[in-house]
Order: sequence, then structure tokens, then C-alpha cells
Amino acid sequence: MMKKRIIKIAAAVALILSLVLTFASCANTAATLPDAESASGTIDGTSIIWEYDEDTKTLEITGTGAIPNFESSEKVSWYDARHSIERIEISEGITAIGDYAFYYTPDLTDVEIPSTVLTVGKLSFAFCSSLKAVLLPDALASIGDACFEACTSLEGIYVPATVTAIGERAFMNCTSLKDVIVMAQISEIKALTFKGCKSISTLCFNEAAQGITVAADAFSDAAKTFAGAEFTKSQSGKVTLTVKYVYSDGSEASPTVEKEIDFGASYSEVSPSITGYTASQLTVSGVVSTYSPIEITVTYTSDASETPPATEADTTAADGEDDDDVNAGTIIAVVILVVVIAAVVVIAVFMVRTDKQDNNGKGGANKANKAKNAGNNKNKKK
Repeated sequence: MMKKRIIKIAAAVALILSLVLTFASCANTAATLPDAESASGTIDGTSIIWEYDEDTKTLEITGTGAIPNFESSEKVSWYDARHSIERIEISEGITAIGDYAFYYTPDLTDVEIPSTVLTVGKLSFAFCSSLKAVLLPDALASIGDACFEACTSLEGIYVPATVTAIGERAFMNCTSLKDVIVMAQISEIKALTFKGCKSISTLCFNEAAQGITVAADAFSDAAKTFAGAEFTKSQSGKVTLTVKYVYSDGSEASPTVEKEIDFGASYSEVSPSITGYTASQLTVSGVVSTYSPIEITVTYTSDASETPPATEADTTAADGEDDDDVNAGTIIAVVILVVVIAAVVVIAVFMVRTDKQDNNGKGGANKANKAKNAGNNKNKKK
């Protein structure tokens, strides 16, 4: 009997471990997608060459002529790499970005569009949810339907004066879009162009746009509408960057740097070296993603002093980086724990019922033996 019980328990434990391992494997598979391997090729019907580097997660496109319109995202030459691409570099000489070219490239954070590009097609950057800034070239003539739809991280856009057409839904549901500067020479703002842009704080058009036609739903669910827009003669899309260098007591450590930078452009300022002091940032760098002035302060601390404790902002940032992993790990751990507890309860109930059946069987046997003994005793007396 004891051997049977041990065998049952061992089988139950094996079943639990199998379930737990299977669930954990499925959870990990669902949580991450494998990185695409390096690949390259030529776009059909063109002399344009594309190359994806898995180490840098960069897609490089070189050659001359237009990236053609694709019938759907599945037809794009680099389709298999779209979930891994973080940066796109397009060389001078490319004249157009075709329909669906970079549709749903969710990890894309940086794209270089050359000055030779004249058109960007429909849905070409739609659902690029990590793209915060994009610099449209000064020669650009048109923006296709839903071109930047659902780019939920996009914070600002500057549409140059050369643009004569902006398609329907071009910026629909760009929920983080704060600064919208449209210098385009357009005759209308089409349906749903800025629908769902809930964060717009700056909305500015070229003064020539004051009499244009605006679709009734062009700004539906947006933080601002055309009626609240500002108008300007300026056609500049520059942002002021100010970098101050100070000691811990706030006094000036080195002359302040101030410069004008194009919206969407990157910047990098190396902090001056001061003997006996360490700068809080050796290099100040980033991408201009807002039309608000950018002010950065670099603080110099004496090398002889103790290292200052981490600031609350640093701690918060560090915590934020691990939040996703912690949350995912916690959910998986809780689910596994629930599965294990449920299995233990089932085993316990099974064992109790088995013991009861064994006891009932023993009880019946005892009663039968007692009855048999009583019958034998009666026979002896007779």
C-alpha cells in the first residue's frame, strides 16, 4: 500500500513540474520575439540596395531613384526584419519613400530622410510607435494618407513650406504630438488629419493657410483645433539649445553654449574638461523632438569630494527600466504559484479519498472476519 502511495505522489509531482515548465516556456516565447538576422538585397525593379545589420539593428538603404510603392507591408523587401529595426539610414539620391515602406516597425526610434526625398507614401511610417522625432526634408512635396498614423511617441512635427499636399489621417492618433508647425502651402486640411492628437499644445500654420478648407473631423478628439491655431510669416523650424556649465555652488564653470538647431536634428556637445573636477555629463546629446527651448545644465563636482548620492530622478529612471521585466516576471510567478497550489490541493483531495476507500475496505473486511468467527463459535458450541 505504501509503495502505491509513493508511486501516485511521484506521478503527481512529475505532472506538476511538466505543467509548470510548459507554461513558463510558453510565457517566455510570447513575451519576446527573436531578433532578425543580418540580411541584404535589391528592391525588385530598382537598383536600390538595402542591408540590415543585426548588431546595430540598422537598416541602410542606398542607391538612386524611388523606393517603390508596396501593395502591403508583407511585400516589403525587409519585412522579416521589421520587428528588430531601430534605426533607418537612407542615402542621398533616394527620391521617394513608397507606400507601406516602413509600416509597423515598432522599435524604430531614429530615421534619416535625405534632402533628395520628394514624397513619402501612404502608411509609410504608420504604427512606428517608438518614433519620437522625424526631420522632413526641405524639398518635400507631399505626405501620403495615414503616413504617420498611430506614431504614438511622436512629439513634434515640422512640415516645410515646399509641401503642397497632406493626406487624410496623416497624423491621426499621434497621441504624444505636442508641437505641430505646418508651413506647407496647402489648400485644405483633409479628413481625420489630426484626429486623436490629444497632446497638442503648439499649433502653428503659415499665415497663407488662414483661408483654407478644413474638414469637419480633421481635429476631432484633438487638444486643439484649427480655430485655436496661430499663424506666422516665419518658415523656420529651428529650436534654441542652451547648455550651461556650473560648479556645485551654481557659479559658472565655463561659458554657456547657445545655438539654433533644426527640429528633428541630432545634437552633441562635449563638456569642457576642467582640471580637478568631473562633469555630470561628459557629452550632452539627443534629438530635437520639441519646439520648446531646450535648456541643459552640466554640473562640475570636485574630484576630492565624495560622490554625490543618486538623485531621485536617477533612481526613478533606473526603476522605470526594470518595471516591464519586474511586472512580467511577477505575473508569471503568480500564475505558476496558483498552478502549483491548485495541483497540491488536487493531490491532497485524491490522497484523502484514497485513504477513505482503503479504510472502508479494511472495515468491511474486519466485519466479515468477525461474522465468520461468530459463526465458527456457534458451530463449536453445537
